[in-house]
Amino acid sequence: MNKIVSFAMLIAVLIVLASCSTPAPTRAPMAVPPTSLRQPTDALAAIQAPIGQSYTNSLGMKFVPVPGTSVLFCIWETRVRDWAAYASANSGVDRSCEHLTFLGVPVNDGSDHPILRINWSEAQAFCEWLTRKEQSAGLIRPSQSYRLPTDLEWSTAVGLPSESGITPKERDKKVQNVYPWGSQWPPPSDAGNYADRSGQSKFSGWTGIRGYDDGYAATAPVGSFAANRYGIYDLGGNVWEWCEDFYDGKSGAHVLRGASWMDRSNVDLLSSSRFALLPNVGYAAAGFRCVLTSMSPEQQKASSK
Repeated sequence: MNKIVSFAMLIAVLIVLASCSTPAPTRAPMAVPPTSLRQPTDALAAIQAPIGQSYTNSLGMKFVPVPGTSVLFCIWETRVRDWAAYASANSGVDRSCEHLTFLGVPVNDGSDHPILRINWSEAQAFCEWLTRKEQSAGLIRPSQSYRLPTDLEWSTAVGLPSESGITPKERDKKVQNVYPWGSQWPPPSDAGNYADRSGQSKFSGWTGIRGYDDGYAATAPVGSFAANRYGIYDLGGNVWEWCEDFYDGKSGAHVLRGASWMDRSNVDLLSSSRFALLPNVGYAAAGFRCVLTSMSPEQQKASSK
């Protein structure tokens, strides 16, 4: 401040005096300075995402706290409409995944269906864009960011008891007879969107869960089935969901959770079941769910030690 010329200091004083006698005008969105320059104020804090409380973001994505974690989970898988907003704001983003077909049948035909065939790297890019978008608008704090859930956060959200094993690979399918809906097999009516009789009616040679019909041949609009005790939908079925972690804890493939509209095995539908894909590989039954956090996964690991 000692380098500011006296003329500039005079102008600053006049501005301060003027602000004392004249109410400050409402600040237009374009007047919000970059995140690195913005100073916290009571008015700004009032519209920012509350830490540890439910929050609805600028895309209409709703987030809720999950006890045992330090993040807010989106109650839905990322939708076609969310991806469309991202693609519209960023040139070169693949939009073919917004209208996929499988054997000639539409798979995610609707803005509230989950986005599909997204690889891990693309899901990361979406989260980074959404973080920048909301930080620059002052909707989330500089310390907050969107990302994929970790494998253990996902386990907590689905309601699994403590799992043994250090890596997702070591934890894979270790908790038996526990499903997102309970312990019953086959699943009760409307347990979630899995391979079923509706799929058999649309796809030649399709095999579904014996006697099960959720009413959807492919994906269902997010939130079509009952939420779990935390208010989160579709942690079982609809699409496999990418997580942050490497499957083996080291490198290569990343882990996905939750099974999908293509799955029927009593093993694949376990809450503890994992699936792995390389980060640049998309899959017609793979999508993702975002979490909102105030710490990076690395910071969370450090704080838990």
